[in-house]
Amino acid sequence: MVSRMLKPGSLVTGIALSCCAVATALGQAISGVVVDSAHGTPIANARVDLVGPMLSATTDARGRFSIPHVSLGTYRVETRTPELEALGASSQSTLAFTNPNATYQIRVPDATQLISSLCAGRPLSSGETAIVGRVYSRGDTLPVAGARVFAEWTVADSAAKGSAPARIARKLEGKASRDGSFRLCGTPSNTTVTVTALTASASSDPKPLFASSRIVRADLIVNRVVSTTAKLTGRVLVDPTKAPIEGAEIYFPELSKVGRSVATGEFQLADIPAGPQHIIVRHIGYGVLDTTLTFQPNTVVDHQIFLSRVNLLDSVIVRDRLRAGELADFDTNRRLGLGHFMDRVELATMPDAKLSRVVAQWPGMGLVFGSGGRVWIAARRRPPPACTGSSCYAANGWYVPDVSEAMLGVKVACYSQIYINGTLMNRGNPTPPFEVDELYTEQIEALEWYAGPSETPGRYANRNSGCGVLVVHTRRSR
Repeated sequence: MVSRMLKPGSLVTGIALSCCAVATALGQAISGVVVDSAHGTPIANARVDLVGPMLSATTDARGRFSIPHVSLGTYRVETRTPELEALGASSQSTLAFTNPNATYQIRVPDATQLISSLCAGRPLSSGETAIVGRVYSRGDTLPVAGARVFAEWTVADSAAKGSAPARIARKLEGKASRDGSFRLCGTPSNTTVTVTALTASASSDPKPLFASSRIVRADLIVNRVVSTTAKLTGRVLVDPTKAPIEGAEIYFPELSKVGRSVATGEFQLADIPAGPQHIIVRHIGYGVLDTTLTFQPNTVVDHQIFLSRVNLLDSVIVRDRLRAGELADFDTNRRLGLGHFMDRVELATMPDAKLSRVVAQWPGMGLVFGSGGRVWIAARRRPPPACTGSSCYAANGWYVPDVSEAMLGVKVACYSQIYINGTLMNRGNPTPPFEVDELYTEQIEALEWYAGPSETPGRYANRNSGCGVLVVHTRRSR
């Protein structure tokens, strides 16, 4: 990430405006140019966002942009070039807007710098590009590790004679890492390249790409062909009204497989291994269904699942339950004096508060704010030194969002693990973000926060708990 204070550049409009004209109610336009930091070359089609006022613009063919109706002041700026967009990253900087007549210059890493980091220092010619992406399995929410990824194209045979020279096939192969990400360095630009992913039991449909920039993205979905798996379908309904429940989570903890019900209550999950499988169905405000279902190969199991609404208990009953030992781990951990804790009596002093507001002041905890009121919890720490590529961040436990996540506001960060009633909600390596503001204080029995491994109890300690662990105990009926 790049972070620096930008000062007015040497390009000025030359138009003198009076103080009264400048001080309009709508503010003035910020004009500028986005250039690469190595050569000062203007960059076209770069998106420039002012984070606070949520204003943005896209650069033209000369790298220029203009954002109207901006008040004078200092702003945090996120800039995404086509190459950064392919990586799901942005260049962050600070802009002091003091002179509406100036043209401001924003410098970002150029494609050569990004490729050098992405391709482990391998230089690419001006006619070569890098393809990045992730491999997913259809019907699953988790990426596919270890898939073989191929890029194929043809070139003209320079040795062939005649008016229609023969074409020679070329191929480049790579492998998806543990988080499903891959990179292919050295494919030709301005040429149609077909990218395919292959596993032992599945393959993706060929995906044609025409690389018009130095880094392009291709996320691939493999269509698994496994004859020994089953499929679970059904609806999640309210007991006893049979009203559909939207957004209920259908979770197979041992398989790391999760799905959600739609507005009609319907859901489906494919590729479930045969045999007995542990399944948890839950939604905030309803009781949890924790059971085991047995699946036969090549079958579709259809179930209607009923969840009962949770009756909220008053604080006196809650304290009795704590003493009775239902949350014995919470009491034990609090007595040890490690971490930070909040029980029902303390939560009751903040009625109808969202979870992020309750925990925001705990030491070591940071909040990442996205669009639509989304909030994610991450460790409050500096980025790994000298990291410029996604693989470096991932190796240090930092999550790098893909393009769709970045559009929602997910940032590169060290996201905390979230446990709800003993179940890890954001399993992955690195830990992915988990949205927390669907939870309110009225739904929570107790909270535990452990900022680092030295505080974390053994039950929640693992190799990915270094970014902090938040444990949520929800309120339940007797």
